[in-house]
Amino acid sequence: MWKKNRFRYLIHILTIGDKILILCLLFLSIISGVVLKRTHKEAKYCIISVNGRDTYKLLLSEPKTIKIKGAIGKSTVEIKDRSVRILDSPCPLKICMHQGKIKASGETIICVPNRVMIRITGKELVDAITK
Repeated sequence: MWKKNRFRYLIHILTIGDKILILCLLFLSIISGVVLKRTHKEAKYCIISVNGRDTYKLLLSEPKTIKIKGAIGKSTVEIKDRSVRILDSPCPLKICMHQGKIKASGETIICVPNRVMIRITGKELVDAITK
């Protein structure tokens, strides 16, 4: 009963402008969620960088396990079920392994001690970069 009275009190002290503002913000958040959902690009590629250089460009549709030589040792990366994860890493805290699988465009896994970065992209890959 006390919670019902508190809710009624809150509704009572809000002005019409406050209520309109709350409804507008709720409406905008729903619309932005729908727009983001529709413009989301499908993840197609996995780009693995070592020491800031793109070393591997792999399709997510092809399952494979590779070993990547980083700054402090070899990391094992697994591509399976259109997702990527680090299976094993020589870093001391293993934060990159605990991050788990990534599969959405724009997600990344970074192993700072080993200087390995894995990112997912939906864009077509190019062979050359021009400035």
